[in-house]
Amino acid sequence: MVKNRYEVAKGKSTGKAKGKGKVGLPIPLESLEVTSRGEGCIPATPFAEIENIVGYENVRWNTDEEKPTDALAVPEELETQIAALTQTLHALEHRLHSRIGDAKKRRNQFSAIHRLPVETLVEVFRTSLSDIFGSEGYYLRLGKLSAVCSLWAAIVDQAPTLWTSICRNDKRTLIAKALSKSGDSSLSVSTYSSDPYAKGYHSLPGFLDQVGTQVHRWQIADLFVASNISVLQKSSLLDASAPRLQKLRIRLNGQSPEGGLDLFRGKTERLQELDVAGTHLKWSSQLLTGLRILRLADIRNGMDATQLFTTLRRCPELTELNITRSSITQDRASELPERVELPRLRHLDLGYLSPPGAAFEILPRVVTPKYQHFSICSPYNEAGFTRTVSHICPAFSLLLSSVAEIDITIKNNELKFTGKPEIFGDTPFAEIHILQCRPYELLDRLVTTFGQSMKEIETSIFFDDTYKDEKVKDYAAIAKIPSVTTLSALTRRDLSDLINHLATPSVLNGTKRWPHPRLRHLSLFEQSCKLKQLLQMVENRYGVAKGKAKGKGKGNGKCGKEEFPEPLETLDITGQVETCVDGTLFRKIEKVVGRDHVLWIPDDDEPEDYSDEYDSPGLDYDDYDPYYDAHHAALESWGDYF
Repeated sequence: MVKNRYEVAKGKSTGKAKGKGKVGLPIPLESLEVTSRGEGCIPATPFAEIENIVGYENVRWNTDEEKPTDALAVPEELETQIAALTQTLHALEHRLHSRIGDAKKRRNQFSAIHRLPVETLVEVFRTSLSDIFGSEGYYLRLGKLSAVCSLWAAIVDQAPTLWTSICRNDKRTLIAKALSKSGDSSLSVSTYSSDPYAKGYHSLPGFLDQVGTQVHRWQIADLFVASNISVLQKSSLLDASAPRLQKLRIRLNGQSPEGGLDLFRGKTERLQELDVAGTHLKWSSQLLTGLRILRLADIRNGMDATQLFTTLRRCPELTELNITRSSITQDRASELPERVELPRLRHLDLGYLSPPGAAFEILPRVVTPKYQHFSICSPYNEAGFTRTVSHICPAFSLLLSSVAEIDITIKNNELKFTGKPEIFGDTPFAEIHILQCRPYELLDRLVTTFGQSMKEIETSIFFDDTYKDEKVKDYAAIAKIPSVTTLSALTRRDLSDLINHLATPSVLNGTKRWPHPRLRHLSLFEQSCKLKQLLQMVENRYGVAKGKAKGKGKGNGKCGKEEFPEPLETLDITGQVETCVDGTLFRKIEKVVGRDHVLWIPDDDEPEDYSDEYDSPGLDYDDYDPYYDAHHAALESWGDYF
């Protein structure tokens, strides 16, 4: 068979015809195994010929005598031995890991953080979780903390104060576990849900039924109702007592109940902070008594001015009052009180109230000695504004004297006067934002009233009244501001009078003084002034100081009887490319001010789009902390909750 089948292919094609030639030769054998019952069964000569044709390396001789007669017994015995060895190996591994774990625990006992008292470590955990306390990611991060080591896992499991966040965004099983482990600790409850119909999560009535049994432990409550307020009215919260409740926030995205909402008719004697949006409470509600912080927003009906002042009188310890985007009505049969004493009020924010001028009805009647945060945004009302400025003058002047800088923004019919702290979001903060007004005239009144408090404060002025043809002749108000450091006149109005004002010094007691000596940043539209006039201004104002004092006269330095202004740090000129600045004039301006301090900005350039630069294939947006990846096993017990 091998001669007929393979010798022809080997002889004719020298082994190269592998079933693909024209005669259809078969592929050579790769293995030929021959098994016999003993030696000599196959003659040596034929076997050698077979090897010669098929290939020595492809032929294997087997004898069935090599197979043991009890072939089936050997695997069973081996399996038994393997099972025993595997069991021993697992036991050794368990002992090894146990010893390693004990060694790590002993070593961890000497670490600095583990030498802290347990109570202190719990407070460290609470601080690290404070930014997401009350949100759906809280317990996920708590689970990661418990996966760091066995001691942390034990502390997390046994510390009731770490299980006080109750959020509707968590699953029912996790809420039940948190209510159980929190013991008698005070709770923070939130009814907000990003997906109210998800499987395993509560509906709002179901959530209130579960956590409502623990209302006596509520300390912070955030009640968000998407549509039907009757869910709250029909719940057990209506007549419940919440003796520990300190902070209550109510959000309604639906129709307010007639007559106002009333909750917790029992005791809430510790309530200090109330934040209501989208609905109003019954003015007789005990929730509106003894508050320290009151925030009202998006209330379109039911807010009566007389009742509001009655409520303020019931809160003599009030420190913050915030009323925004709301409508305030007044009963003609009742008169508003002349004044309400709030000696501890430090934060006042009134914005976008209707009818126009409503803020000016509230401000003159609120009496406080000092503000740390003051903000008002309202359309202009002559009588109300005059009465308000006169009333707030002492407290507002004291507030202005402590701010770090002042920004003044002037638009077509709008004035924004802002006093800011050194750090954004900090106090003190002062803002008067008046709409539908004559801004320069109003600025003159503010500067006249509060100019003494602004004496040493760096002030930035921004003109944003674009596309106006009339001249700015009201620069007299700006001239009264003592410490202007930035002047950004991004307007196409004619600013020639203002440029002349900057170029002309005054003489007082024989000493020449320049207006706005601390001006360091100037931005102008090329269309709002003539380049020749601008060049003359910088030569008059800065050329003399540069030539005589060699740039050393910075504010108070004197050269003879002349006080030189501080040198310009930036001069930005915006203009059309096709009507580019005269090169000769521009170079002269650069020579006086300094080439590095002058910038030409074409105003018809489209802003560059950098969005594609952030779509980089080299960035890994799933760059999770690898430290926690080694602890997924410890998180398995938490897996059912997320």
